[in-house]
Amino acid sequence: MKVGIIDLAINNLSSIRNAFRSLGAEVAIVSDSAGVASVSHLVLPGVGTFRAGMEQLRKRGLEEPLLTHATKGKALLGLCLGMQLFADEGTEGGRTAGLGILPGRVAHLRELGVTGRLPHVGWNEISVVRDNRLLPSNAQNPIVYFVHSYAFCTPVSSFVTSTTSYEIDIVASVERGNVFGMQFHPEKSQRSGLEILERFIKVTC
Repeated sequence: MKVGIIDLAINNLSSIRNAFRSLGAEVAIVSDSAGVASVSHLVLPGVGTFRAGMEQLRKRGLEEPLLTHATKGKALLGLCLGMQLFADEGTEGGRTAGLGILPGRVAHLRELGVTGRLPHVGWNEISVVRDNRLLPSNAQNPIVYFVHSYAFCTPVSSFVTSTTSYEIDIVASVERGNVFGMQFHPEKSQRSGLEILERFIKVTC
C-alpha cells in the first residue's frame, strides 16, 4: 500500500502528508502520470478556486491519469476542493467543467441560501446518513474542521454519506465504490480525522 498525494501547486501538502505518515503509511507526492500509476491510494487535496484546480490538473497532464486510477478501481480520496473537483462543473472563478466522477455541481453557499459569515470556518458536527467505510459506524457523530465558501450539490443522494448544518444542510462526505470525498479537512480534525484517514489506507478495492 502506497498513498500518493497530488501536487497542484495550489495546495498545502505538508499537513496531509504528515497525517498519513503518522499512521505509518508510505507517502509520495505525485505530480505526473508515472507518479499516479505507482500508488495504490490517491489523494486529491486542494485549496483555491475550482477553475484554478482544474487548470492545474490539465496543465500538469493529471486529469486522465487520475480518471484512469478511479476507473481501475483504485482508492481515490478528494479533500475540500479536491472533492468538489469530482463534480460535473463548478462556478468558482467562472463556470468550469469538472472531472465528472460524481454527478453534481459546486455552488457558492450564498446561492444555496446561507446568509451568515463566509467562508464557513471552524468545527462542525457531521451527521452520518448512510453506511460507509470511512466514517464511524457508532451513534456518535464526529466533529470535524471546515473551511469553505462553496459546496457540492447533487441530485443523487445515494452516495452522500454525511451532511453538516450551516443554516442549510451541506454535503460533508461522499462515497461511491472506490471514490471517497470529504468537504472538511480530516488532517486538521484531530483524532476523528486521523481515524478517517486510517480507514482510507485500509480500503481494498
